[in-house]
Amino acid sequence: MELNPTTRKNTSKRIDFGEPETLSTKKNHEPKESQKFQNSYPLPHTKLIGIPTIEGMEFINTEKIIRCEGLQKCTLIVTLEKSDIISSYNIGRFAELLKKSGFFSCHRSHLINLQFVKKYTREGYIFFSVDSKPVPLARRKKCAFLSEMRHL
Repeated sequence: MELNPTTRKNTSKRIDFGEPETLSTKKNHEPKESQKFQNSYPLPHTKLIGIPTIEGMEFINTEKIIRCEGLQKCTLIVTLEKSDIISSYNIGRFAELLKKSGFFSCHRSHLINLQFVKKYTREGYIFFSVDSKPVPLARRKKCAFLSEMRHL
């Protein structure tokens, strides 16, 4: 039947599209192939992070990172295995990535792993070992740092 704007005969017929499909009435409720493996089991490398470097990407366990230091638009990462890795991420990006892994932003340009802190001085410096470079602690973050260290 052809409809045209001038004829109004038989235009009030109802068209039945069937029952609306809901989650319970769907016939095929198999997950897509990409969704099958998503969150189905914990992966052993969930503590790895990818760090972009000049050579490519380096994957490092977050438990082996001692500290991160902001250098202009790059970040210097000091680890247990390698002494230093320079990444193109800024310090703010690492603060987001490592916040849940026990890292603390002790200064504007420093992010430290609280598990490796060995010494805190009254002058406001944090040391990781006897021969390590001192990391400054901002005066405003002193109370938060000391409370975090008490709760470890």
